[in-house]
Amino acid sequence: MEIKMLESIDYDVVARLLYESYIPQWNNTGCPEWNTEYIEYLIKSYIKPRNGLCIGALKDGTLVGIGFGYINDWMVSELGKITTICVCNLGVLPAHQRRGVATGIIKKLEEDAQNRGVHLIYRICNEELNDHKGFAQARYAKKLNNVYQMARIMGKEMIDTTAKLKGYGRGVKMLLKAIAGFPKEKNKIQYGTIREGTEADIAACIELLNSYQNIAEISQVWSENEFANIINNGIILQKKPFALIYYVWEVDGIVKAFVAGRFEKIIYERGTGISAIISHAGFAGDLDRKDKTSFIVSVLYEIKAREPNTFATNLAVAHHEEKAFDKAGFNNDRSTRPLYVKSLNDSVNEWVQTPWKYKRYCIPYQR
Repeated sequence: MEIKMLESIDYDVVARLLYESYIPQWNNTGCPEWNTEYIEYLIKSYIKPRNGLCIGALKDGTLVGIGFGYINDWMVSELGKITTICVCNLGVLPAHQRRGVATGIIKKLEEDAQNRGVHLIYRICNEELNDHKGFAQARYAKKLNNVYQMARIMGKEMIDTTAKLKGYGRGVKMLLKAIAGFPKEKNKIQYGTIREGTEADIAACIELLNSYQNIAEISQVWSENEFANIINNGIILQKKPFALIYYVWEVDGIVKAFVAGRFEKIIYERGTGISAIISHAGFAGDLDRKDKTSFIVSVLYEIKAREPNTFATNLAVAHHEEKAFDKAGFNNDRSTRPLYVKSLNDSVNEWVQTPWKYKRYCIPYQR
C-alpha cells in the first residue's frame, strides 16, 4: 500500500470512492450523494484556498482511500492565533478497511501538516460511523462529546418523510407532530430586507464572522478570500439539489446577519431526501435574540420556497448562536459528534490538555 500526497485529483474517482466507503455504514445517519460536482465544490471552496492537503492510499496504482486536510486559523483566547488543519472527506473502500489504511492516511496528513507549521489537527466525527475509531487509535484526544449540530423538520407535512428515512416508529412520529410545525409568518423579520447575498456582501459577512473572536474562547479566523471561494464556487453546484444557500439581512444599507450553506441529497437505507445545510452564520452584536430568531425564520421560508421538498434543515456550526436557532424550532439532532484533536506543535501541548467542555467555541463543521 502506497500512501502519498496527490498532485492531481480526479473528482469523479474521489466521489465514487467516498460513496462506496460511506454508504454501507450510514443507514439511519444518512450519506451525501457524493458526485463529481459536489466534490469539486468542496475541494475548490475549502481545500485549495489555503493550500490544503490531499492524501491518497493506492493499491497497485488504484486509489482505495482518500483524506483531505482543510487548513484554517483559530483565535484561541489563551494562545492567540494558531494554524489548524481539519481532516475531512475521509474514506476507505470497504474491502480495504480494518487494515490500517485510514490510520496511515491520518498519519501522513499529520506529517505533511507539521511540515507546513500547523499547530493542531482535528476532526469532528460521528460515532455512528467508523472514523472515530481511527482517531482514537492514532492517539487523538476526544475534547468534546457533542458539537451542537442542530436540525429542524421543515413542517408537519414532512414528518412522514422524515420518519420513513430515519426509521422512526409511531411514538416518535407522534412526538414530532407536536413540535415540527413550521414557524408562523408573523415571526419573520418585519423590517429591512432579506435577500440572496452577492459578492459585494462578502466583506460585511467576514466582519460578522470575525466579531465572534470577542466572545468565543475558540473561533475560526476568516479572510475575505476564503469566504469568497465558498460563495463564488457555488456556480459549480448547478445540478439540483446541490445548490448554494446564501442569504443576508440588510437594514439601511448595513448587513446585520447572514447564512451560507448548500442543499444536499442525502441517502438513507430507506430512501433519499433533500436537506439544507447551514454551514456558516453570522449576526451583528447589537441584535437581540428575538431579531436573530426572526432572521432564521425568514431564511427557513426562503429555503422552503426554493426547495419545497426539503425535509430538514441542519445547522453545522459548532456552539454558534444555538439559542436563536433553538427558538426557531431547531433541536439537537441527538447524534453524537465528538471533536478529536492532536497537538502538532509543542507550543499548544499544555492548552490541548485543558478541559474544553465549558469553553465557548465557534468551529464550522466540514465533513
